Amino acid sequence: AVITRSRSKRSTGLDGLVQEHALSPPAAELLAACMQVRLPILVAGFGGAHTAVLLAALMGSTPGPSAYVRGLPTPTLLPRHCIALDAGGAMAATVRLALASSTPWLALDEPDTLALEEAAWAATTGVGLAVGIRAESLLHGLERARTAGIAHTQPAIPYALVALWEHPPETNARTAFSLRQLLEIQRDDAGQATTHEVVTRNRRGEFLVTAVPFLLDTLRTHGVHLDAAKFSPR
Repeated sequence: AVITRSRSKRSTGLDGLVQEHALSPPAAELLAACMQVRLPILVAGFGGAHTAVLLAALMGSTPGPSAYVRGLPTPTLLPRHCIALDAGGAMAATVRLALASSTPWLALDEPDTLALEEAAWAATTGVGLAVGIRAESLLHGLERARTAGIAHTQPAIPYALVALWEHPPETNARTAFSLRQLLEIQRDDAGQATTHEVVTRNRRGEFLVTAVPFLLDTLRTHGVHLDAAKFSPR
């Protein structure tokens, strides 16, 4: 593993993506809240979109040390408190190396099967987890990322949010990548998972809030109170 540390003073948090019109303020606030209480987040990159941009921003929203394990050599500007580990062909071992440092937050960019198994174990111990997966569709991304209630193999990861990330339409071409949809994952008593859209982007590149997240109740139990009015469809 090759360990590097970013020396840039540029902000790499979610606020920067809001300023670049890649995220809406409600989406950024909900993502940051989930990272704060360490609820797992899945970033599904469509059409070859690099998930590294949003993963780095998620790590930038955390207050403490974090680790970023990448399975692909994608250049990524990381916050100063985030250590990058290039896995090469040994991603699971690199994830174990990151977890051995007792990092509270971990990002995985294009993990393999064994690395996801390590991540699933880490999620049960309270590690804040963000996983980036290239996907052809929402279902493909959920299956590849081993989502609890959807994946057919164990162990699975109980993601709270799914961010669909892609190249934006030309009408919103001020940034290289942008959010298409933000969805929360709900589970019934049998553990079966369903998705619930919270934020979407229309054909003109405008972000629209589509529903109040049920996740707000979960966040309140962790002491994080978000204004439900920000998520009321207009």
